[in-house]
Formats: sequence, structure tokens, C-alpha cells
Amino acid sequence: MRTIQYTPNKYNDLLCNYLEKYQDTKKVIPINIRDIVSDYKSSDYYSHLIHPYPAKLLMHIPRFFLENTILTKENDLVLDPFCGSGTVLLESLLCKRDTIGVDSNPLARLISNVKTTHVNEAVIKDTLNQLIIDVKPLKTSYHNVTNIDYWYSENVKYELQGILEQINKLDNSVVKNFFLVCFSKCAGKLSYSDPRISVPVKLNSNKKQITTESRNKIIKQIEFIDSLNVKDTFIKIVNENSQRINTIVDIQNKSKLTGDNSLKMSIQNPLCKGTAQMIITSPPYVGAQKYIRASSISLGWLGYLENERLTNLKDNSIGREFYKKNEYTEFIKTEIHEANIVLKKIRDKNPLRAHISANYLNEMSISIKEMKKMLKPGGYLVLVSGNNTVSGIDFMTSEYLKTLVESNGLICLLELKDDIRSRGLMTRRNRTANIISSETIHIFKKA
Repeated sequence: MRTIQYTPNKYNDLLCNYLEKYQDTKKVIPINIRDIVSDYKSSDYYSHLIHPYPAKLLMHIPRFFLENTILTKENDLVLDPFCGSGTVLLESLLCKRDTIGVDSNPLARLISNVKTTHVNEAVIKDTLNQLIIDVKPLKTSYHNVTNIDYWYSENVKYELQGILEQINKLDNSVVKNFFLVCFSKCAGKLSYSDPRISVPVKLNSNKKQITTESRNKIIKQIEFIDSLNVKDTFIKIVNENSQRINTIVDIQNKSKLTGDNSLKMSIQNPLCKGTAQMIITSPPYVGAQKYIRASSISLGWLGYLENERLTNLKDNSIGREFYKKNEYTEFIKTEIHEANIVLKKIRDKNPLRAHISANYLNEMSISIKEMKKMLKPGGYLVLVSGNNTVSGIDFMTSEYLKTLVESNGLICLLELKDDIRSRGLMTRRNRTANIISSETIHIFKKA
């Protein structure tokens, strides 16, 4: 992991040029954000890689919009209502901004919290040494990992339970959270889930219709997992993350995480209404990755899935895909005329997908209204989104979201398009959606 030297106002001139050009032409400006923010040649900067998470926002994007004095200044408040694992939050703190993150996924909030909180390296080392001495395999299960025997060998399962028991005995909540994140990462690495797929799918070399090369790779991956020592793997992850977390020792600004979701921001943060100078966010994509399901193994280990809470977590997620048949017997409209025309075409092919897509836009409309409440007058919204297809039909998500934002009185100042590869958004099981090949970045201003 590395650090970079932040230079105040580094991107002022370039952003000014983009803003002036768009105001003259009103045409989208193609960019390559990786070339613009060229310092990030590796993803292992600061604490960004402390834990994997599906569909992470490219960290170059928030850095470009934070490391200038046009949109925000030091100590301004930056909000991300779909914060995921905290990319925007960390970049905000590094640029000396205060920040608030909102996410319905408790694993995302835990990762974001740890990613943005410094823990003394000596404290981590001393805690690890004592913890490892006390660890013993534990055969009594007190977690809620669904089908645990499907994902783990017997010995690995017991050894992980022993480590988790010792972590849960820690008194210092900051230190405990750090070790819980390390444990979650370790549990993921030691499971038989396919590392190439965000949603848990078990490695299976006996599948039909796979090439010999693919079968051999799967066999090697299973052999590699079986060769890992549980304690050694955990210790290595703790030591690596200790180095990462100590790169943020000089952070002085404040970060806050909150639960539920962006549909309830003004209820959760009543004191923050009208105080955010900027919102930077990348909302979920319609028909895209199932964030809760992708986190299900870790959520189970960490005790977030008591009773039927997984269903509740899914229901709080925008873009969710699980509906009972009687919920989509009738066509539901959105506020966008063009979207309704497309949704009717989708419904002729797949009523469920039409319902998912329409409900997504209607919930995003509520979220955008909440975002407006949180922005101060003159504040900015940086919205990252991408178009895809639903049931083989083009679904212009970026344009629909732009329409919703403008209908709430915000003014579009800039539209950039970056041809970046998909951030692991699509599940392989969802054959009704394509891979997103580019993302659009809109900047809006609240009057």
C-alpha cells in the first residue's frame, strides 16, 4: 500500500475548462479519469484495499472532484448516500473534508468505519499476539452462516469460529471492528466461493460445458484454499491491514456512518439537512449486483443475520430483485415519460424485470429528493451512473436519473463520459442485463 502527496487546487484549471466547454456546447465530454488522476497506478493506496466489496467506485473519480477549490473547500461536508465500502469517505478525509456515509448494508458500514479510522500499529500487534495465543478451534456454532458446511471444510469452520470468539471478547470497539474486518476478509478467502464472482457461487470442477483449462483452474484454486493455514492467513491479513490503516494516521477531519438507506436520510440526519456542500455518489444499477447477497457469508459470520434479517436487508436496498408474483401483476409508472415507454416494452418480455426497473426509478426519485434536502444552497451533486440493457432492451439509466434530478430544480453544469470497464456489477446468473461499458458523471448545482 502506498500514499500520494495531495496538492490543493491541482485540478482547478482542468475542471474549469470542462465546465466552460459544457456550458458553451451542452455536449457530453469524453474523458479518461485514470489518465487524469494518474497518481493512482495501483489500487493499493492508503486503506482502500482493507476488504473486498462488489462494484467499488473507482477512487480516481472522487479524488478529481475533491482535490480542487471550485466545488468544495477544506472542512466542508461531503455526503455519500450509497457509500458502500467508503471510497468517497476516505478520499474526502484525505482532502481535509468532513464526510457522512449512508448505506443499508451493515458490512459496508463496518468496512467504511474501519477504513477511515486510524488504529495504532503497536496496539494491533499486541492485540493480535494475545488473541492468537488464546485461539482454540470451536465446535459450538453461534453464528448464522447459511449452509456453512457447503462453503467450508470442517477444520476451517471450527478454526474460524475459534478466532471469531476471541475477537468478540475484545473491549475496545475501534480495535474490535478492525479485527472483525480482517476476520471477514479471511473468512472470504478461506471459503469455497469463486473469487471471480461477487455473488457467492461455489467452485465446482464437475460442471458441464466448461473447458479443460477452466476445470484445471478451478481444481488448482480449490487445492490452494485447502493448503491455507487458517491462523497464518488471518495473521497475514491483520499485518497487511495494519500497514494500510497506519497510512491514514494524519487524518484530522471527521467521518460519520449511518444505517438504513438514502430514502430516509433527512430522518436519520436531521441536523445535517441543508449542510452538505457536495454529494458524490454512485447509486446501484438497475438489474445489477445484489450487494446484500454478495455480502451474505460475511454478514452471517459477523452476526448481522439474526432470524430473517437477510430478507429485511434486501428489502431496504434500492434495485432489489425479489418480488412476489402478486406484486407485479399491474404495470407501475414512473415520473419519466420516456422511461415508461421503454418499461412497457420490457414488460411485454418480462413483467418482473419491468417492475424491478420501474420501482428502481421511483425509489431513486425519493432518494434524489432526499439528496436535495441534504445539500446547502449552492451545493453540488456529483452523480456517477451508467446505461445498460434490461431484457435485451436499452435502459438509459443515466438520462433517466438526470431527468429526475433536474425535475427537482438542480441545474446540470457538466456531463462527462468515461469508457471504463464494468466494476463487477452484473451477476452471471442474470442473463437479462449486459455489462456496463461506460459511466456518465453528471455535476448538478442546487440553486
